[in-house]
Amino acid sequence: MLKILLILLMLPLLCFSRISSQDYKEVLKEYQAKFPEATYEIQTTTGLYSKDEVKTVTDYGMLGLRSIYYRYLEKGLDFGGNVLLKFTIAENGKISKANIVHSSTGNADFDKAIKNKISTWKWNAVDSVTTVKILFRFTALSHTNYNGDKPYIFNGPRPSRKVMQSIGALSVRFRRIYNKYSKLNSDFDRVKLVIKITIAENGKVTSVDIVSSTTEATEFHEDIKNEIYTWKLEPIEGGNTTVTTHFIFRE
Repeated sequence: MLKILLILLMLPLLCFSRISSQDYKEVLKEYQAKFPEATYEIQTTTGLYSKDEVKTVTDYGMLGLRSIYYRYLEKGLDFGGNVLLKFTIAENGKISKANIVHSSTGNADFDKAIKNKISTWKWNAVDSVTTVKILFRFTALSHTNYNGDKPYIFNGPRPSRKVMQSIGALSVRFRRIYNKYSKLNSDFDRVKLVIKITIAENGKVTSVDIVSSTTEATEFHEDIKNEIYTWKLEPIEGGNTTVTTHFIFRE
């Protein structure tokens, strides 16, 4: 199933220029609730529970962690990072002890909320305790790295987080373009584009430049650029806004 890492869970045929401001806010709110990226990596398990058994409960519990992350982002806190957590599962399947080994979020309250939520997880009872170490990664849209070490490059009067959320929602339309080319080219299993976009005061896109690309398919580039030119954000005053960010496409 196609995953475009910068976008998730918006209606494919949605056209923001044709809906009211209130509808826009409602749709964007739904999108924001689903977008924050929370992933994990099981590093070690010591005991009777296998990694697959730990994964089953963790997969289910990730929804709650995403909800916590969104609530913090909703407060206007713009952050992301990793939380390495070590916990012990008692014989009754409940977590008896949980410690944060390391965190890069810079938000101690958030880290504590994550630890407290994980402490409510429960497995089936076994005859021995199990110690587990999991690395949790939390990534907001504005923290998606386009070159490996920097967030997006942003310049202009528009609120950066709102712009990036809008871009994420609108870029769902890339799906049909990517599907078209991936069917014709087996090398299209993973494509990364770095794109510079200029948005005018009236909300229209006035300039689109492909900064870098992992594919030489110029027709694909042009189709993506033409799609971006159709985007329409809310009008504001204060001049143009320019953002450079990346889009990753993969099957």
